[in-house]
Amino acid sequence: MLEGHVLFDMLDADSDFTRYRMLVLPDAIRCEGALLEKLHAYVAGGGRLLLSAASGLDEGRTRFLFDVGARTEGRSPFAPDYALPREGLRAPFATSPVVMHPCGGIPGGGASQRIVVKDGESLGDVFDPYFNRAWNHFCSHQHTPNRPEPSGFACGARKANVAYLAHPVFALYAREGAVAVREYLLRVLRALLGEPSASVSGLPSTGRMTLLDQPGERRSVLHLLYAPAAKRGGICAADVEVVEDLPLLHGVSVAIRRGVPSGPGGALEPIRRARLVPEGADLPLAPLPDGGVRIELPPFSCHAMVELS
Repeated sequence: MLEGHVLFDMLDADSDFTRYRMLVLPDAIRCEGALLEKLHAYVAGGGRLLLSAASGLDEGRTRFLFDVGARTEGRSPFAPDYALPREGLRAPFATSPVVMHPCGGIPGGGASQRIVVKDGESLGDVFDPYFNRAWNHFCSHQHTPNRPEPSGFACGARKANVAYLAHPVFALYAREGAVAVREYLLRVLRALLGEPSASVSGLPSTGRMTLLDQPGERRSVLHLLYAPAAKRGGICAADVEVVEDLPLLHGVSVAIRRGVPSGPGGALEPIRRARLVPEGADLPLAPLPDGGVRIELPPFSCHAMVELS
């Protein structure tokens, strides 16, 4: 989410879900009792829901608790297997099936869920390996190559405002950093969410964007940060990362498709001014066809802060 420059909050079961256009339940969120009822009400009210791996399944992982337009046939007997998301949802360079390793700590051992699309939309195909790599079934690589034909199971499904990914994609990316997995996840997320309230172009994936509302000041504050860390040491001590170089960024722009607070508890008002802080320079606002505005930032190093009012 950070690398995709997606604005998000961390919530618990007592949070007000209605403030958000979409909820993401990564990999191992158990939905039961009051939380399940609350999530069903949220979806019925038009909210979007993104689920993966064990999230959105009953305790035995035998059925979906939400209508994703698919049925499950249980845990895959293969670990790992391969996924090839459909065109538009996969990374441009990932034209062949991508290996999806299991992840420890996920219910079911981190293997994928076997799902068959019914009246929903398939997000792509799963490809099985020829066999599981074991002491009596050896392959010299870390994983056995995939069969050339799809397995008949989908790597994800979507129906209306609910989407489900069959693999523990969050844990997998956190452990292995596979860019193809990140791109798959982000493309599904954006397709489900629609136009985001804020999006940035020209900011590297290691950069960060945050947007903070300050109702008491009747403004929002946009922060852009780019301070890439480089690995140092690691032979005789724990890995150390340092921030040493702060490159100058050019051509960064931000599209804002929401207003700023009109006061505590007040409605949002259109953005009329963008001011670079602490420099005090006003930045021009370019209107977007959907009613938002685009802000072109001057070259900056490390940090840029923009007051929106």
